Amino acid sequence: MKFTSKLNISIVADCKLFVPISVDATNLNVLVNNKKGVFESFTYGKHSNNGIIINVKKDDEVLIYFDTPLTPSIIKADPKECLNNGERYCKWQEKGFVSEFAKEHSKLSNTEYIEEVSKYIKSNLGYKGFGTGTVADRYEYTDEIVQEKLDVDCIGYHGLFVSLLRARNIPAVLGVGFRLGRSDDPHVWAWFYDKEWNSVDLLDDLVPIYGSNELFPRVLVSLGTTHNLKNVVGKDIVISYIQYCLTDTLLLNGEKSAFAIYDSFIKKEINFELLRKILKGLISYDDFLYILQQQDYLNIRYINTLKRFFFRRDIQKRDTLKVTGRVLFIKTIAIFLQIFTLYLSYLLLISTSGNFLLSAYWGLILIPVVLFLIPFFILCANILSLPLYTFFKNSIIKRATKKISQMKNLKVVMISGSYGKTTIKNFIFQLISSSFRTQMTAGNINTHTGIATWILNSLDENTKILVCEVDGFHKGEIEGICKMLPADFVVITYLGDQHLERLNSKKILAQTLLETVTNSKKDAYITTSNETNSLLKEYGVDVSKYDRRLNIFKLSKKELNPQLSQSNNMNLEYAVKVANLLDIDNDLIEDAIKNIQQPDRRQKVQVLNGFTVIDDSYNISFNTAVEGLSRVKQLAFSQKKKVLVIFAGIAELGRENFNANKQYAQQLTEKADIVILLNSMFKDEVISEFKAREYTSFKVVSNMADAIKLYQRLYRSEDYVILMHPELTDLYY
Repeated sequence: MKFTSKLNISIVADCKLFVPISVDATNLNVLVNNKKGVFESFTYGKHSNNGIIINVKKDDEVLIYFDTPLTPSIIKADPKECLNNGERYCKWQEKGFVSEFAKEHSKLSNTEYIEEVSKYIKSNLGYKGFGTGTVADRYEYTDEIVQEKLDVDCIGYHGLFVSLLRARNIPAVLGVGFRLGRSDDPHVWAWFYDKEWNSVDLLDDLVPIYGSNELFPRVLVSLGTTHNLKNVVGKDIVISYIQYCLTDTLLLNGEKSAFAIYDSFIKKEINFELLRKILKGLISYDDFLYILQQQDYLNIRYINTLKRFFFRRDIQKRDTLKVTGRVLFIKTIAIFLQIFTLYLSYLLLISTSGNFLLSAYWGLILIPVVLFLIPFFILCANILSLPLYTFFKNSIIKRATKKISQMKNLKVVMISGSYGKTTIKNFIFQLISSSFRTQMTAGNINTHTGIATWILNSLDENTKILVCEVDGFHKGEIEGICKMLPADFVVITYLGDQHLERLNSKKILAQTLLETVTNSKKDAYITTSNETNSLLKEYGVDVSKYDRRLNIFKLSKKELNPQLSQSNNMNLEYAVKVANLLDIDNDLIEDAIKNIQQPDRRQKVQVLNGFTVIDDSYNISFNTAVEGLSRVKQLAFSQKKKVLVIFAGIAELGRENFNANKQYAQQLTEKADIVILLNSMFKDEVISEFKAREYTSFKVVSNMADAIKLYQRLYRSEDYVILMHPELTDLYY
């Protein structure tokens, strides 16, 4: 996919015109009076620059255009050349502000110095806007800029940034080019070298302030400044068109420039990326189907989410729509509703106006309006599809129920609770699978339809024990699963604070978990801890009232496996209790415990990019977050390291735990040395708590990928242990 840049130049004096060519520019074409120009190679001073020279005369019309790939600009300049060649890459003053600033901050590390420079510039310079001077002008009055706190343009900002870094012997260079999809104006940003080239754009909120080698798509046309254009007149002087485009007028010997260049600039004649964004903005079915899917096809939750997303497009950044039969069916209905609405509108216009052409005109205007209402049509389609979906769902459940009823020797272990379900399911499977023919439901499948579909597609008829987990977002959901799959062994893990936004209160949560007991087999074993049982009673649920065999135990919190966190050792205790009920030999249990494999992303300790990381990125609640923080603090202490936490927020909070993010922010100020916050909807709440506690050791990035790049660039693996919380879905950004 490519993008075409175009520039028309009217020449009013004989001269040589230099056209620089970026490493990422292709298919350069230059027409002089509608004919190809005469080109010659060019070398200036001590540096060479890719480009061409065009000999032009007065009254010539020059057209320059070239293609550029829609990719970030990654420069390949020689760091030593950047330091040695001040004329091209921006001089710094041996005396004055630049050198004094470098001396004052000489004790800082390079990373700290770059941060300090960025903060200083953003705090002390004003922004005047596009086109207030050339790069060459900037380094000649640096002292005046900083002393008077002048308003400058992007060149002034980044020229000072480059000068200050070069004074510290950090290779730095200006990048001149364009930001795709942002503005037609040319723009200047900066690059600095620290093991690799990193970009900085102090005027763009979308770019990390302290560097990234992956800016949003932009075109790099030229590196650094080409020449000091002051006091240059004459036909043999080489002119860089980019420099002229950075200013509306340029004074040559006190007079206006003889070159009227700014005729038309960077017109996107063939910008497929822009076209793609426009079409995606108008035809945005997948974005809103994605929201509907994330909200479990529940209309009320979908409507509530639309309050934040109705005018947004291109939403899917962290996850994507899962294309299922249900999704395709809803999409088909939505498209039909749109076409039908347009058709009815057109008939109505004809019947009222009686004018075919006028009706066609208004019909064309209605098309983008109807397309804009895609979120509404998705909602209507979901409502209309519900009867048919319910029919198919009931059919699947009926067939799964029949299959289970025919497996007379099958024993079912059913696990419910706020959290820990998937881990305990995996642990039980590992402890008993060597003694019985055992299966467990795949991944985190825990809904009625999901389990029924898995039973039909994957459950072997010779299986003796099935281990599964169940979850429900409203009363009666778990009951339906249990009627399809009555349990012989019920495990209730923990009563926590997850999903309270959906369930409203812990009392309703407790009643929902009770459904696994009341709908289990009459001789079923009910396994839970004293702690969980006490919480259930606190919310009005007493499992002892029901005619079941109770297996209530006290969590010893012993370290059954030293490789596991305390919470996962507690999960392992649950699994051992179930294995004991199944009369698994103790030697087999002990051997399985020694070799236990922990599920990914559940406080699993691993090495990522050289860093020791506790990956707790699967799910999050206040309880699990606090446990993960305690775990990383212990691990960091044992390794004599500091703690770095990546945190996006705690979602699905209810009335009883609405301040969980603030509470966890308090914990972070006490136990985390560095926090990298993801830019989610919870960011401001967390930052406000940080500020209230005068905690400043945090940085904000857009997503998990940027967080990983940031800690790799700024910190050493020898110094930090990392706790990685979930990124959360796009609905929280």
